[in-house]
Amino acid sequence: MTRSYIRIFIIILICSIYNTNAQTTIDTNALKPKFGVYGQYGLAFHFADFAKLPNTQSCCGGFSTEIAPTFGGGLVVDIPIDYDYIIDIRAGFSQVTGNFYSEINTDILVDGNLQQGVFSYNLNSNVSKIDFDALLSYRIAENVFLNGGPSFGLLLSSDYKQWEQIEQPSDRGVFPGEGRVRNQYEGEIQNLSSLIFGLTVGIDYQLPLNKKNSLFIVPGLYYSHKFNNIVSDLACNISELKAGVAVKYRTPPAPPPPPPPPANPIMPDSLPLPINPPALKVFVDAVSVDSNGRINKEPKVQIEDFVSINMRPLLNYVF
Repeated sequence: MTRSYIRIFIIILICSIYNTNAQTTIDTNALKPKFGVYGQYGLAFHFADFAKLPNTQSCCGGFSTEIAPTFGGGLVVDIPIDYDYIIDIRAGFSQVTGNFYSEINTDILVDGNLQQGVFSYNLNSNVSKIDFDALLSYRIAENVFLNGGPSFGLLLSSDYKQWEQIEQPSDRGVFPGEGRVRNQYEGEIQNLSSLIFGLTVGIDYQLPLNKKNSLFIVPGLYYSHKFNNIVSDLACNISELKAGVAVKYRTPPAPPPPPPPPANPIMPDSLPLPINPPALKVFVDAVSVDSNGRINKEPKVQIEDFVSINMRPLLNYVF
């Protein structure tokens, strides 16, 4: 089954790469990789069918599916294939807690009377792991992406606490020689698997935070199911439903080129010299014409002086 999922992922990846050659890029800046960090918090679903951990004793009839918190964070890299397809690679650290509880009802004899007794079986666990996801993201809307791909978890450490306790009757009753609690164990889980693997699907929304579209906040919802067991010889695997937020950055587009410099002015030295105009020759001849219309080439100039007296009354100017 796992190999089938891997084959499907490889086929989708090859088809997306082939589609890159046939599609025209809409935004060249959208083809730049993004780098960022993410944080997640959610619920871990433990699908269990076991009664006790290795090297412990318990009278439990068996634990079943339980739900507990999980949280983590890490680094993320987006590598665009084209405008619609992105390879989303995530590496981070997470912790998965488990709170298993089971109880058995049985008839007990108290002071000669038959009563209902309740025995509880408790197991609290905590597992730390390094997560690695290789997701293929497909744009279904302007900023909305569907994600899917394989996921792996490298289990680092674990601890647990396991015990049995008498719940009813609450005021009396002990286990022989052990009080009201017995089969108490705690420490590191034995036979822990070194690697768990599965499939992750999700959806996220990329919200730009600036006008250059270089900084994004990306909320998302993811579901991851692991196929193999956390403990090698126990029937117990996990699924995680997590909501998270990532902050991603890519280099902004280059600024537009500056305008070309103005053209150099034409200097006077580069202008052609003006053409010399032809020489102008002027001849002036003065003659006189008398009252009879005769022309005299040797005119005589007579200067006459006239004295004129102009008198005006001042009364109009004063009043």
